[in-house]
Amino acid sequence: MMRKIMCRILLSLSAIVICSGSLLAQSQHTFGFKGGLNISTLGGNATGSSARLGYNLGFYSEYRMFQELGIQAELLLSFQGARSTNINNLKLNYTYLALPVIFNIYFSEEMALEVGLQPAYLLRAVQYDGGDKFDIRDNVNKFDLSGILGIRFNKSYGKAGVRFVLGITNTNGTAFTFNSNSKNNVLQLYLAKTLITIE
Repeated sequence: MMRKIMCRILLSLSAIVICSGSLLAQSQHTFGFKGGLNISTLGGNATGSSARLGYNLGFYSEYRMFQELGIQAELLLSFQGARSTNINNLKLNYTYLALPVIFNIYFSEEMALEVGLQPAYLLRAVQYDGGDKFDIRDNVNKFDLSGILGIRFNKSYGKAGVRFVLGITNTNGTAFTFNSNSKNNVLQLYLAKTLITIE
């Protein structure tokens, strides 16, 4: 019995080594920078919020395992939040350090579907009420998790894409201004440029 188990383990390890060899023979690793526009609001059960404009900026690294599939990790500063439709001149500004992890599914060399998750850490949270400014970081959850769905186009000048970042976790640590169950929703438009390619 033990011998059969050991044989299966060895066969499995051999298959992994063989597959890894062919994987590495086809792999490509790229590094670059990216940035773009955020159109953000608060969803979930939140009411009375409208979109505000921000931006995202950072670096990315993609490991292209197969012609049809790549895994991409990013390190981004993301400026987002929302405006109130119920109270004039009231808005929330959130600044996150985000680490998206994305599967790029290639339909062709020119187009890929993006599917992934984005954990993020809150660096700054400010509420503007008319001419007044309040630090509300203690009222906002420091950790945020979102799902990612987007599409990317590879052009001669670089990469261009549109991405939906849909909040999974509640942003509010305590209830204030907006509803106590608020989730980040962001539409991102971005450009990216590859700096280094390793094959």
